[in-house]
Amino acid sequence: MRKVELMQEKITMQRKIPNEIIEKLNNITFKNLIASIFIMIFFIIINLILINKTTEFFTITIKTFVIIFAILDVFSFEMSYRKDKADLTVYSIELLCFNLLLLAITYIYKYSNFKIISFFMISPVYFSIYYIAKIIFIHLFIINKFRNSLSDIKEILEEEKEKQSYI
Repeated sequence: MRKVELMQEKITMQRKIPNEIIEKLNNITFKNLIASIFIMIFFIIINLILINKTTEFFTITIKTFVIIFAILDVFSFEMSYRKDKADLTVYSIELLCFNLLLLAITYIYKYSNFKIISFFMISPVYFSIYYIAKIIFIHLFIINKFRNSLSDIKEILEEEKEKQSYI
């Protein structure tokens, strides 16, 4: 009976996710939550500027932010290309989408009716849903990748292929 308990304990220790993977997942989660919170705060500020200031001030403010984010996006794409990092490329594409939405908001808020404006006023919620879904997907992907690496099936199949060699 003791052997069975030792084997079960060994299996549970092997299946336990290592601290470096947990730390990596926590780091990814933190970065995505910070991005989501930043986007929410930024859009709240933009909506407050729209409500409290003149249209001219709003337009100038949005154009300034678009230029700043365009420069950051070009810099981000350049860094992701030089360092050849996929995660930085994904953040760059997200920043590009954010910047395109920011460009469109200037004209949407100016020339659209209230239904369309209210749809875009709650756009931070869409970004937050995207980031939460992204976090969940990344967690599931990394955990499944770790669990699949524990499987001995690949090694067994390779040994079987070597035994069944025709030569």
